[in-house]
Amino acid sequence: MDWFAPDRTEGQHPVYVAAEKDTLRQMFTTWLAEYGITVLVVRGFASQSYAEVVHRRTTRHGRA
Repeated sequence: MDWFAPDRTEGQHPVYVAAEKDTLRQMFTTWLAEYGITVLVVRGFASQSYAEVVHRRTTRHGRA
């Protein structure tokens, strides 16, 4: 029971941080993990196929 905790973000709008470079992902993840904030790497381009990948990854959480 010591490790169990309810979802701190239940009922809230999800927050994501986008990093342009993958090298920044680990730094942001280290800082934000305790707050349950997801870090996305957008790699500086906005193709439709990559936009779909980001959309799939963000909708995995089952939240709007």
